[in-house]
Amino acid sequence: MNILKLKVSANECTWLPADKVEFIDVVDANTVDLRCLGTYDDLAHDEVAITASLKSSEVAEVLAGHIQNQRGSVLDVAAISGVTSIAALVAK
Repeated sequence: MNILKLKVSANECTWLPADKVEFIDVVDANTVDLRCLGTYDDLAHDEVAITASLKSSEVAEVLAGHIQNQRGSVLDVAAISGVTSIAALVAK
């Protein structure tokens, strides 16, 4: 299974199974949203906003490649080139 490590801060980290990601939305040049179903609430749509300084398309491409990868590994999202911050997982 592929896992996304979403480190929000020194004290907060979320481990998200890649198969829970339903959509990768490139909002603008600086923001990528990961949208998931059933992470916290089966009736809500959960979301993680990733800030990527003028590299949102490249970050989305790396995320999509990891999600499609069949090897089973962990991707530290904060380590992707261009990622400057990761918001906490929130129900929408």
